[in-house]
Amino acid sequence: AKKSSTGLKFDKVVIPKSGNVLLTIRVAEKLGVKIAAFRGENYPIAKDEHLELKQNYFDGNLEESDKVIIVDDVTFRGNTIMKTLEWLKNAGVKTEAVFVLAAHQQHIDNIRAVLDTSYPGTFFYPIISIR
Repeated sequence: AKKSSTGLKFDKVVIPKSGNVLLTIRVAEKLGVKIAAFRGENYPIAKDEHLELKQNYFDGNLEESDKVIIVDDVTFRGNTIMKTLEWLKNAGVKTEAVFVLAAHQQHIDNIRAVLDTSYPGTFFYPIISIR
């Protein structure tokens, strides 16, 4: 596992299905780690949204012992991130942190509360808070 300047140790960067590929590639290059991508068949992520994600498979060999970070460009309610976390957990992969370039202020505390409850030890780092 690679140790970052934040003190986190991880093996790969995971990009959610709707994530910004170029951003994730640049982050992975800078950190010197590989990328795993979240992809697959359609399923709804929330009843009140018209967004559709795809059910999981991972591009890039993820092992049960891997530790990863998730990098995304924008999150509003956190549904995409939560679904990605769920699949990683079910695959036996430990998520060390979630980094988001911009997050909706109203939902930052909710996302952190879910992480604290369901994914203890996983940190959430929104760079910019949007309203």
